[in-house]
Amino acid sequence: MAVFTSRWWVTERPQLADSGSPSIHAVVISNAEIIFFQVVLGAGFRHQEIPLWPHIAGAFIVMGMVIWTAVVLRKRFGASPELSRARILLHAIFGIQFLLGLGAYWSTNRHGRCRAADAVMVC
Repeated sequence: MAVFTSRWWVTERPQLADSGSPSIHAVVISNAEIIFFQVVLGAGFRHQEIPLWPHIAGAFIVMGMVIWTAVVLRKRFGASPELSRARILLHAIFGIQFLLGLGAYWSTNRHGRCRAADAVMVC
């Protein structure tokens, strides 16, 4: 509620012109679709329906897409503080998620597949 009633939300903001191709809308929608597909790959691996390599390949595809999205945002809308913050947040969230994935892979490789009585790891 605080966001929707804040001064920032209710004041007029200038519309930014997107002159590039593909449009920023197409870039961010593609980004969301690829991230969703990566989540599906992760679930498939987690439930032992697919091997690990598609999930790892998907992680690198997502990394490339996130970097491309950030570059497009910076080149086209570098003067916008809101989009600069969004770009930084996108990188931070991806970086944390990538590190969590590496940690999960390391712990699974080190300790083997999870057992039901394993209290140390969340399986």
